[in-house]
Amino acid sequence: MMPNHKDEIEKLSTAMKEAKSKRAYERYQAIYLHLQGYTKGEIATIIGRSKKTIYNYIHAYAQRGLDGLEMK
Repeated sequence: MMPNHKDEIEKLSTAMKEAKSKRAYERYQAIYLHLQGYTKGEIATIIGRSKKTIYNYIHAYAQRGLDGLEMK
C-alpha cells in the first residue's frame, strides 16, 4: 500500500459498497487498486478496461478527488 493513503482507501472502499452502477464501482475500484500500488496495466486487466481509461480515471481523481469519478 502506498504511504498516506489509508483514509482515501477507506473512502473508496465505502464508495464501492455504495456504488449505484457497475461503471461507478469500476471507477472507484480502479483508484482503490492504484492507491494500493497496482500498475495501470494490472488495473486494466483486473477491471477489463483499457490502460487509457484507467489513466483517465486516475487523472480525474487527481484533479477532483472522489467528485472527479462521479458519473456525468
